[in-house]
Amino acid sequence: MGFTLTATIIAVLAGIAAFFAWRENRMISIVCGFICAIASALAILAAFIKTVALVFKLLPIILLVLAIWLIYRAVTKDRDDKSTTVQSRYNG
Repeated sequence: MGFTLTATIIAVLAGIAAFFAWRENRMISIVCGFICAIASALAILAAFIKTVALVFKLLPIILLVLAIWLIYRAVTKDRDDKSTTVQSRYNG
């Protein structure tokens, strides 16, 4: 989180500098604008990478829960199918 926060702070400061420097020195304002854009892109990329890493860390837990749910559904469905087939034989 340190890199994302640092890049965000740099982007905010560069954006403020670009806004207030426009009337006095447009070249500095444009450079600050580019710094703001690059720092913002890096912050977004770092946040996205950390989110993907978190999903991969949680993936085994998610798969375990999914497997338990599928086994539960298979066991309960098997019981329901047997009970309905037995009842339908006697009703027919």
